[in-house]
Amino acid sequence: MSNHLQDHLTTYPKSGLTKEEQEADEKMVSLQAESIVNTVAFPMVLKAALELGVIDAVAAAGKGNDMWLSPSEIVVRLPNKPTNPEAPELLDRMLRLLVSHSILKCRVIETGENGLTGNTEVVYAAEPVCKHFLKNSDGSGSLASLFIMYHDQVIFKTWTNLKDVILEGK
Repeated sequence: MSNHLQDHLTTYPKSGLTKEEQEADEKMVSLQAESIVNTVAFPMVLKAALELGVIDAVAAAGKGNDMWLSPSEIVVRLPNKPTNPEAPELLDRMLRLLVSHSILKCRVIETGENGLTGNTEVVYAAEPVCKHFLKNSDGSGSLASLFIMYHDQVIFKTWTNLKDVILEGK
Protein backbone atom coordinates (compact mmCIF):
# COMPACT_ATOMS: atom_id res chain seq x y z
CA MET A 1 0.00 0.00 0.00
CA SER A 2 1.56 3.26 -1.02
CA ASN A 3 1.26 6.47 0.91
CA HIS A 4 -0.57 9.07 -1.15
CA LEU A 5 1.51 11.80 0.48
CA GLN A 6 4.82 10.06 -0.13
CA ASP A 7 5.57 12.01 -3.31
CA HIS A 8 5.31 15.24 -1.36
CA LEU A 9 7.84 14.01 1.18
CA THR A 10 10.41 12.39 -1.08
CA THR A 11 10.59 15.04 -3.77
CA TYR A 12 10.28 18.20 -1.70
CA PRO A 13 11.24 20.91 -2.52
CA LYS A 14 10.15 20.49 -6.10
CA SER A 15 11.78 22.44 -8.89
CA GLY A 16 9.94 23.93 -11.81
CA LEU A 17 6.75 24.78 -9.92
CA THR A 18 4.99 28.08 -10.24
CA LYS A 19 4.69 30.23 -7.15
CA GLU A 20 1.04 29.17 -6.77
CA GLU A 21 1.98 25.48 -7.10
CA GLN A 22 4.77 25.91 -4.52
CA GLU A 23 2.31 27.53 -2.11
CA ALA A 24 -0.22 24.74 -2.68
CA ASP A 25 2.51 22.14 -2.18
CA GLU A 26 3.67 23.79 1.04
CA LYS A 27 0.06 23.94 2.24
CA MET A 28 -0.26 20.19 1.59
CA VAL A 29 2.88 19.49 3.62
CA SER A 30 1.63 21.78 6.39
CA LEU A 31 -1.72 19.95 6.46
CA GLN A 32 0.11 16.64 6.65
CA ALA A 33 2.09 17.90 9.66
CA GLU A 34 -1.13 19.01 11.36
CA SER A 35 -2.66 15.62 10.64
CA ILE A 36 0.32 13.90 12.27
CA VAL A 37 -0.01 16.11 15.35
CA ASN A 38 -3.68 15.18 15.70
CA THR A 39 -3.36 11.43 15.11
CA VAL A 40 -3.96 10.57 18.75
CA ALA A 41 -7.45 12.11 18.68
CA PHE A 42 -9.03 9.59 16.32
CA PRO A 43 -8.25 6.38 18.25
CA MET A 44 -9.27 8.02 21.52
CA VAL A 45 -12.57 9.21 20.05
CA LEU A 46 -13.27 5.80 18.50
CA LYS A 47 -12.43 4.11 21.81
CA ALA A 48 -14.84 6.39 23.68
CA ALA A 49 -17.53 5.81 21.04
CA LEU A 50 -17.13 2.05 21.40
CA GLU A 51 -17.18 2.20 25.20
CA LEU A 52 -20.25 4.44 25.19
CA GLY A 53 -22.09 2.18 22.75
CA VAL A 54 -22.39 4.88 20.08
CA ILE A 55 -21.45 2.62 17.18
CA ASP A 56 -23.91 -0.06 18.32
CA ALA A 57 -26.70 2.52 18.76
CA VAL A 58 -26.20 4.07 15.33
CA ALA A 59 -25.86 0.71 13.58
CA ALA A 60 -28.92 -0.74 15.34
CA ALA A 61 -31.05 2.22 14.27
CA GLY A 62 -30.06 1.76 10.65
CA LYS A 63 -30.44 -2.03 10.55
CA GLY A 64 -32.91 -2.91 7.83
CA ASN A 65 -33.67 0.70 6.95
CA ASP A 66 -31.93 3.95 6.19
CA MET A 67 -32.44 5.66 9.54
CA TRP A 68 -30.34 8.69 10.39
CA LEU A 69 -29.98 9.90 13.98
CA SER A 70 -29.19 13.27 15.51
CA PRO A 71 -26.73 13.45 18.41
CA SER A 72 -29.68 13.88 20.80
CA GLU A 73 -31.33 10.75 19.42
CA ILE A 74 -28.09 8.80 19.76
CA VAL A 75 -27.64 9.92 23.38
CA VAL A 76 -31.04 8.51 24.42
CA ARG A 77 -30.14 5.16 22.80
CA LEU A 78 -26.90 4.73 24.77
CA PRO A 79 -26.82 1.92 27.35
CA ASN A 80 -25.69 4.36 30.07
CA LYS A 81 -27.67 7.58 29.94
CA PRO A 82 -25.46 10.67 30.32
CA THR A 83 -26.30 13.12 33.08
CA ASN A 84 -24.35 15.86 31.33
CA PRO A 85 -26.84 18.19 29.59
CA GLU A 86 -24.15 19.05 27.02
CA ALA A 87 -23.68 15.40 26.00
CA PRO A 88 -25.35 15.80 22.56
CA GLU A 89 -23.09 18.73 21.64
CA LEU A 90 -19.96 16.93 22.84
CA LEU A 91 -21.02 13.75 21.08
CA ASP A 92 -21.58 15.72 17.87
CA ARG A 93 -17.90 16.70 17.83
CA MET A 94 -16.90 13.07 18.24
CA LEU A 95 -19.29 12.00 15.50
CA ARG A 96 -17.84 14.52 13.06
CA LEU A 97 -14.36 13.10 13.60
CA LEU A 98 -15.70 9.58 13.03
CA VAL A 99 -17.27 10.83 9.78
CA SER A 100 -13.92 12.23 8.66
CA HIS A 101 -12.50 8.69 9.01
CA SER A 102 -15.48 7.06 7.22
CA ILE A 103 -16.70 5.23 10.32
CA LEU A 104 -20.00 7.10 10.12
CA LYS A 105 -21.65 9.22 7.46
CA CYS A 106 -23.61 12.42 7.94
CA ARG A 107 -25.96 14.75 6.20
CA VAL A 108 -27.59 18.05 7.04
CA ILE A 109 -31.37 18.19 7.25
CA GLU A 110 -33.81 21.02 7.75
CA THR A 111 -35.75 20.90 10.97
CA GLY A 112 -38.73 22.80 12.19
CA GLU A 113 -42.09 22.55 13.86
CA ASN A 114 -45.54 23.08 12.32
CA GLY A 115 -44.09 22.94 8.82
CA LEU A 116 -41.66 25.78 9.49
CA THR A 117 -38.10 25.18 8.38
CA GLY A 118 -34.93 27.17 8.39
CA ASN A 119 -33.05 25.40 11.15
CA THR A 120 -30.63 22.68 10.21
CA GLU A 121 -29.33 19.67 12.04
CA VAL A 122 -26.62 17.13 11.30
CA VAL A 123 -27.75 13.50 11.40
CA TYR A 124 -25.60 10.39 11.31
CA ALA A 125 -25.74 6.82 10.04
CA ALA A 126 -23.36 3.87 10.08
CA GLU A 127 -20.88 3.15 7.32
CA PRO A 128 -20.30 -0.52 6.36
CA VAL A 129 -17.07 -0.73 8.41
CA CYS A 130 -19.14 -0.35 11.61
CA LYS A 131 -20.21 -4.00 11.40
CA HIS A 132 -16.67 -4.97 12.40
CA PHE A 133 -16.96 -3.02 15.67
CA LEU A 134 -20.41 -4.10 16.90
CA LYS A 135 -20.73 -5.89 20.23
CA ASN A 136 -23.48 -8.15 18.87
CA SER A 137 -21.93 -8.82 15.50
CA ASP A 138 -23.19 -11.24 12.90
CA GLY A 139 -20.98 -14.05 14.18
CA SER A 140 -17.88 -12.93 12.31
CA GLY A 141 -16.41 -11.49 15.50
CA SER A 142 -15.94 -7.94 16.64
CA LEU A 143 -12.77 -5.90 16.63
CA ALA A 144 -14.15 -3.58 19.32
CA SER A 145 -12.59 -5.41 22.28
CA LEU A 146 -9.23 -5.68 20.56
CA PHE A 147 -9.30 -1.98 19.65
CA ILE A 148 -10.20 -1.01 23.22
CA MET A 149 -7.44 -3.23 24.62
CA TYR A 150 -4.81 -1.80 22.26
CA HIS A 151 -5.77 1.70 23.37
CA ASP A 152 -5.89 0.99 27.09
CA GLN A 153 -3.84 3.19 29.43
CA VAL A 154 -1.49 0.30 30.26
CA ILE A 155 -0.61 -0.24 26.60
CA PHE A 156 -0.33 3.50 25.96
CA LYS A 157 1.99 3.88 28.94
CA THR A 158 4.26 1.27 27.39
CA TRP A 159 4.43 3.27 24.17
CA THR A 160 5.29 6.46 26.06
CA ASN A 161 8.45 4.74 27.30
CA LEU A 162 9.70 3.71 23.86
CA LYS A 163 12.35 6.45 23.85
CA ASP A 164 13.77 5.14 27.16
CA VAL A 165 13.88 1.58 25.85
CA ILE A 166 15.94 2.72 22.88
CA LEU A 167 18.27 4.92 24.93
CA GLU A 168 18.67 2.79 28.05
CA GLY A 169 17.29 -0.65 27.22
CA LYS A 170 14.67 -0.34 29.97
